Amino acid sequence: MNSTGTVRGIKNWDIITTQNLQSKLDSISNNIDNIIKDIPKYTGKKQKIYFAAPWFDDNSFAMMKWIENAVDILQPYSRFDVYFPRQHDGATPKDTFYQNVNAIKDADTVVAWISPKDVGTAWEIGMAYTLGKHIILLGYDQTCFSSHISLMFAYNGRCIVLDNFIKLLLGNLQDDDCVEVDNLWEGKE
Repeated sequence: MNSTGTVRGIKNWDIITTQNLQSKLDSISNNIDNIIKDIPKYTGKKQKIYFAAPWFDDNSFAMMKWIENAVDILQPYSRFDVYFPRQHDGATPKDTFYQNVNAIKDADTVVAWISPKDVGTAWEIGMAYTLGKHIILLGYDQTCFSSHISLMFAYNGRCIVLDNFIKLLLGNLQDDDCVEVDNLWEGKE
């Protein structure tokens, strides 16, 4: 986090245009049909994912809508049930807080969309780490993990880029699909 309490991560998030983001999302979406055409529906016991992410700016909101849609499309094939906190409001803010805390406790894995502007996601990652949950940090591209990522994020879980999100949902994520964060001070805050 920097001095204003925001999470540093995506070097160029503020300059990614909505058009560029939509183009990347469309490209990934166009491959979904090819990916699922030859795989059977998943009938085993599903693990639970808590999906921590902001939705407070246009790009983050577009990302969340795309991710929610991808999860819906892939649900019959996915090895995971995904809980999105933004879809579950309690009667009061305090009710919502405890609802989210309980959902993190109940999750097997916490996936966190790394955004430069969300302390709530940072808190959720910290709680998940404390509880010994599997953590996957999801970034737009590799710069999320190589340019001023907080060292408190860099080593608490696996890092993947958006292009590999579908592999994660289908249970096909391999070690070489993950981004290796260098263990150097350069680029760490």
